[in-house]
Amino acid sequence: DFFLAHSELNGFPNPDVKYVAQDAQWPADAPYCIVTTFSQLPSTGEAFRNMQSQLVEFRNVHFEEGGKETYAPYQESVNRTLVDANGGTLTVRTSGYSNFYNELIPEGSGNVRGILSYYGDGWQLLLRGLGDVMITENTRAFIIVYHTYHSTNIVCIPYM
Repeated sequence: DFFLAHSELNGFPNPDVKYVAQDAQWPADAPYCIVTTFSQLPSTGEAFRNMQSQLVEFRNVHFEEGGKETYAPYQESVNRTLVDANGGTLTVRTSGYSNFYNELIPEGSGNVRGILSYYGDGWQLLLRGLGDVMITENTRAFIIVYHTYHSTNIVCIPYM
C-alpha cells in the first residue's frame, strides 16, 4: 500500500483532477484543471500572471492541421494551430523530441488540455502527451432519408 500511494507510472501521477472555471476559486488541496476559452485568456495584470503555467482545457476545438500533419518533424519544435467554434486561434507548441512527434494530428473536434504559457506576444499551449488531445473522429456526414411503402429509412454516410 505504501508503494502504491507514493509511486508514479512513467513519471506522471494519475490523480483525480478537479475541473474549475477560470473565474472560480482554484482549490489549494487538490490537482485542478482550468476550463476556459480563447476569448477569456487575460492579456494584462494579476489574472495574466496567475494563468501562466496552469493546466488548462479548451473544449469544442479542432486542429487546423488535423488529418494533414504530424505533431512535429523529428527533432524540430513547431507551432500548430488550435481553432475554437468562433474561429479564434491559439498556438500549440509541439516538440520533435516528444514521444508522439510522428503521430498524425487527429481530425475532428473535441477537447485539448495542456500547460498554458505566454511567449512573445501571445498565449501558447504545451501538450504533455497524447492523452491531452481528446479529439473525436470527424462526424460530418450526408444524411439520406428515403421512404418505402412500409418504413422510413435513414442512412448516414460519412465524408471527408
